[in-house]
Amino acid sequence: MCHKKTVFQAAYEPGLCHGCGTCVSACPKGAISMKETPGGFLAPCINDEACVDCGLCIKVCPGTHVEPGIVEQGVNPFHGSAIAAFEVRATDEELRLACQSGGAVTVLLCHMLESGQIDNAIVTRIPSDGSLRTESFRATTPEEIIEARGSKYCPAAPSALLANPSPETYRKTAFVGCGCHVHGLYNLQEHCPEKTGEIPIVIGLVCGGFMSFLGIENLVKRCGVKREEAMFFRFRDKKWRGWSGDVTVLKENGEERWKSYALRRRNKPCYENLRCRLCYDLLNVGSDIACADPWGRPPLPMGKPGYTSVLARTQRGLDALKSAEKAGYLRLTPIEPYSDFYRAMSDTHYRKLWHGHSAAWREAGRALPEFHIDEKWTDFASIRDLTPYRRRLNRALELYFCDS
Repeated sequence: MCHKKTVFQAAYEPGLCHGCGTCVSACPKGAISMKETPGGFLAPCINDEACVDCGLCIKVCPGTHVEPGIVEQGVNPFHGSAIAAFEVRATDEELRLACQSGGAVTVLLCHMLESGQIDNAIVTRIPSDGSLRTESFRATTPEEIIEARGSKYCPAAPSALLANPSPETYRKTAFVGCGCHVHGLYNLQEHCPEKTGEIPIVIGLVCGGFMSFLGIENLVKRCGVKREEAMFFRFRDKKWRGWSGDVTVLKENGEERWKSYALRRRNKPCYENLRCRLCYDLLNVGSDIACADPWGRPPLPMGKPGYTSVLARTQRGLDALKSAEKAGYLRLTPIEPYSDFYRAMSDTHYRKLWHGHSAAWREAGRALPEFHIDEKWTDFASIRDLTPYRRRLNRALELYFCDS
């Protein structure tokens, strides 16, 4: 074991590692790689001989902290800043059906690529190679962007690609990620601003936590497919019954099997990621636009094509949406007032979960991540009964630290 203090000791061993890969981008010696743990998560692996003890991996780690200033002073840290919200639909109905909800992220990226606003996008796919594992990559064509459509409720490390390997080729990069990935980008830009190059837009995915890769394998089994026969997997595919989509497995012989989306929701608590329980950022406050499924507002009947609920947080995010609308790629229907976006995402419920898990974690003598949130927003004492939160954390701890 290396004698140096690394992100493995600072974040993974205390149970705070997201597996986001930000440390990989920060390391000046290429001494860090992401490896799958026995519990089905991603964790940093340190090459002791290459490590020079610079400490950058710890400085940028969003598992342990987020640098101050990701939201403006006085702004609700659970909501973040915003200037508008929309129901967003791709005008290409075939593509809209193929995407998760309304196709907003996929189509916006295609427009920005084709119009020269970006020349690549860091996105994540599950390849059709039987691995049933995510792969983050730099998409440089609309076809690659479309291949990466749909959410992956499992570990991914897009932040490992933030360090620009070729400033001549990748001049303008769009970044797509969950709150933890965007926190990593923010930390990296604070400590290593020369690493990332120009990022014209950050597209944030609204996230309620993800599950272990072992959860995918269990879903495959529940679909009646042997692990060795499965070539491709989608958490939600609308081809069968429309929105909200169903769990789908493609077998080696070309046959497809599917099960109700409700199966994924029942499966998640058994395989949930520990660090997600300690994350306050459901709504991706550091992004330019935050994109979500259309839960809650207005109620969307099952079986419809679906739309994406989108919160424009910055002017450049709003400009990108308007540009895609003007070019005929997207249809935008305003959500007014845009505060309805928060209610639709059940932000009060998720905030209570964060308070409960954080209080139970602190009660156990463990250090909480540093989010620099004003005390008026951290009412941990309001949670009277910590029993259910202890139970969830203990279950997640067992999976996080399992060794077989």
